[in-house]
Amino acid sequence: MIAENIKWSFNQLETALIAFAGNIELKLQQIAGNLPVYVLQTGDYSYLIDKKFKQIPQNEIYEKTPRLTLTIEDIQPLNDQDSNQYNRLAYIFENENYTTVFRRKAINIPMMTDFVSPNFIKALENFEVMATITSKENSFTYEYQGMTLQAAYVFTSGSQEKPTMDANSSTRNITIKTGFDLQIQLLVPKIDSIKLLSESGFNEIDFELTANNNIIPHTEDIKFLIDED
Repeated sequence: MIAENIKWSFNQLETALIAFAGNIELKLQQIAGNLPVYVLQTGDYSYLIDKKFKQIPQNEIYEKTPRLTLTIEDIQPLNDQDSNQYNRLAYIFENENYTTVFRRKAINIPMMTDFVSPNFIKALENFEVMATITSKENSFTYEYQGMTLQAAYVFTSGSQEKPTMDANSSTRNITIKTGFDLQIQLLVPKIDSIKLLSESGFNEIDFELTANNNIIPHTEDIKFLIDED
């Protein structure tokens, strides 16, 4: 539980992961129709507890074929890509404007997707569907504390899992496995520096830049943080 006096939301990674799942779902559903995309297993035991003691609607989504499941393999800080630790940031928290000193920390999250298909022919088809995503650079944006942030995911590996030929009750499904590196620029604040923007010695001022001798083709509003001292 985050202390109430700390005016910062510690859910950027969660927000970025939801945005990643939504982005890849939109791209797949553009081609494959109503294809469910979800995280099935995170290693959190509470999922099993909830499934045992709570009524969870729409359980059939877990058995629908085809489907795409996401697995979070790891969370890897890339320390060599850290920014200066004395950058200043203005943000919104609970409808109030705040400022803090922060560092940008690059995070790499290896992700594995399992595209489950009912047979080999459908697996070939779905392999080509995934190729439309893996063959290009993929970036997306998400909203966090009044800011629009960017993230990207890069193809790293591909393989497949086929069922055995034995006559038994095991699954007949074929799974196309695709690996991605999800790259997130995490904002890490210096907690002691968090202040209301109005109390920080900075003001947000709008400057209107007007075209002069056709050097600037149009008028823009640009916002700066100005030190009153």
